[in-house]
Amino acid sequence: MATFKQLVGKCNKHGKYLILQVEETGFESAKVVGFYRSSKKPLDSQIFVSNLTLKNGCSSCGNCQLSGCSHASSKCGGVTGEYCPTCQHFSIDYTRTVGKSGQYGQYAGQNEVEGARDAFGNALGSQADLGRDGGFTGKKIVVLWLDDEPAIKGEDAKNNITGAVRSKGFVVDFHNYAASAVCSPAELRQMLSDACQLWVISNRSARITSQHVDVIADFFHSGRGLYLFGDNAPFFVDSNLISQRLFGISMSGDYLGDKVIGVSAGDNCTGIVRGHLISTGIQSFYEGITIATVQTNADVKPLVYNSERNVVTAYYDKDYKRCLIDGGFTRLFYKWNTAGTERFVKNCAAWLANVERFPQEYQ
Repeated sequence: MATFKQLVGKCNKHGKYLILQVEETGFESAKVVGFYRSSKKPLDSQIFVSNLTLKNGCSSCGNCQLSGCSHASSKCGGVTGEYCPTCQHFSIDYTRTVGKSGQYGQYAGQNEVEGARDAFGNALGSQADLGRDGGFTGKKIVVLWLDDEPAIKGEDAKNNITGAVRSKGFVVDFHNYAASAVCSPAELRQMLSDACQLWVISNRSARITSQHVDVIADFFHSGRGLYLFGDNAPFFVDSNLISQRLFGISMSGDYLGDKVIGVSAGDNCTGIVRGHLISTGIQSFYEGITIATVQTNADVKPLVYNSERNVVTAYYDKDYKRCLIDGGFTRLFYKWNTAGTERFVKNCAAWLANVERFPQEYQ
């Protein structure tokens, strides 16, 4: 049996806000079921605008026609063609997705943003980020750096991540375990008690136990964000322990990338997926130097295809739970100032905050 979610769309031709009923399987089609003059209603889930097809239909009588309900309004009063629910001038209005003011910026979900650009073609300025400056004030990101190579890499990553997300209001609780024992499962649970997301940077041999994975699974299933980082073989052991438990997938391989890629033209095409919230303001993106390939399945979907058209970053967005799985953690400290990395990190943090599930925390 099909299940549905509702979201708010906008007819750009007429400036009307539409209530859309979207089939959850694939999120590829929608039916107009009502109208808003303006809206504060949050989106239920991520929708890809490029894949969305409107199905004509009347919310009152179900009669379908290209321009809306075929009945006269006096007989039905349902959806009519006056507001063009089936015209092509349609977009998801991401600026109204969360709370009364919205944690997302005005360009959310748009890769191309007008204005000045950097050397790689990405829009300059924080207005082109997914999250608004200060929109996540006090929200805590816990980072577990498990890579036991020289600690300087972890410290560079800490400085880069902290500096990137600070403008959005996030507080980073960074634990560098390169030269020390990992926290206990009980300590990890306490760390996560007031966190909105957890980022795990994997090691080449297991640093965490099944008890740690239990804690992480509980955190994820509560709706809090999870970012699993690996890199070229064998630097994905810890991440794989978690992703195999949660999604039945893993990462593998060792590919020398080190290229700047653009926006993907479609399935299995190099680049970052167009229209995803995380790709907001990104037209060029550094794939990482030596990177792993991430498995995907019906629930874990590609976000970034590397220069060999393999998936280097994937996402899970289902049942109000969100996770990212990334095969290129060296991006966090290597060539940080190359195309799109800082914005990508900021966008990931904003997306993983999962404000659509917790709108009451952002009133």
